[in-house]
Amino acid sequence: MNRVALIIPYFGNFNNYFDLWLQSAEDNANIDFLIITDNKPHRELKDNIKWNITSFDRVRERIQNLEKIKLTLDSPYKLCEFRLSYGHVFEDLLQGYEFWGFCDVDLIFGDFSSFLDDIVLDSYDKFYFRGHLSIYRNNDYFRQLYKSDDGRLPVTYKMAWTTRYTCHFDELFEWNDIIRDAGYRTYENVDYADLRVDKWAFYDAFIDENNQHKIYLKERRKLYCIQAGDGELKRTEKLYVHLQKRKMSVSCDLKSDRYFIIPNRFVNMSEVSVESLTELSKDRFWFDYYKRRIKEIVTNIQDGALLMRYKTFKRRQRRIVDKADL
Repeated sequence: MNRVALIIPYFGNFNNYFDLWLQSAEDNANIDFLIITDNKPHRELKDNIKWNITSFDRVRERIQNLEKIKLTLDSPYKLCEFRLSYGHVFEDLLQGYEFWGFCDVDLIFGDFSSFLDDIVLDSYDKFYFRGHLSIYRNNDYFRQLYKSDDGRLPVTYKMAWTTRYTCHFDELFEWNDIIRDAGYRTYENVDYADLRVDKWAFYDAFIDENNQHKIYLKERRKLYCIQAGDGELKRTEKLYVHLQKRKMSVSCDLKSDRYFIIPNRFVNMSEVSVESLTELSKDRFWFDYYKRRIKEIVTNIQDGALLMRYKTFKRRQRRIVDKADL
């Protein structure tokens, strides 16, 4: 049986629905969640939740000890830039696991075994390609992958680790090509719902589709997307839903094993009809998005976005010249 460990360094206060995240993680006994944090657990945890209390400074020291370059790692948020190195940074915690990975805490999980059973795990070496959940085979190639200087990469780890600007280094689309060229197998099915951050209603990011009035249902270990279309409800199982940058109210019983997820809250309801789902999932103007986006643009410029884009442009130009010389 393949053992999988997901590494979650998190410092500061958890979001207001962390208990729901934790419950959905505990439902997946076949996956271990290694939570590395300065928080103490507020309740008894199931065996697959491995709680490691430490400080942000100690994690930064772990990473700094790997490389001689001076890191720009001033805040926990910037840790997302280092996730591709976790197999190396936390190698001592990953003994005995066939796979390691990382995930966010703004997710609600369904049933991992519905998508990543032993047959699938045996068939691939790297799973998914977004920072909210990625999984890698626990071998030396993937532990050292972050050090790649492949010319297809717009940035290298040394570039990403020495700027305040967030480069989303672990999510670069070029990684899968590099991994496949090295002879490894990548699993790229979109088994999850990655929700757009610029829409109030639930639209899937990176999928060209019309919003079909959808909400989500967490029912015991399972997670379903409930859609209204052609006068009826359609239910599709999902691995998880990603609620990135959404302020969510918790209006459901935290001990409930059945609740609905609508665009701004978690709620207990007996059932939904086509009419009630259509009403719950109506789109609307989302002022918070535009306010947040303007702030992000200003912050990115202050953190060196323009300089980094210039560097990535020069790097691409060098690759074009090198290819022309071949």
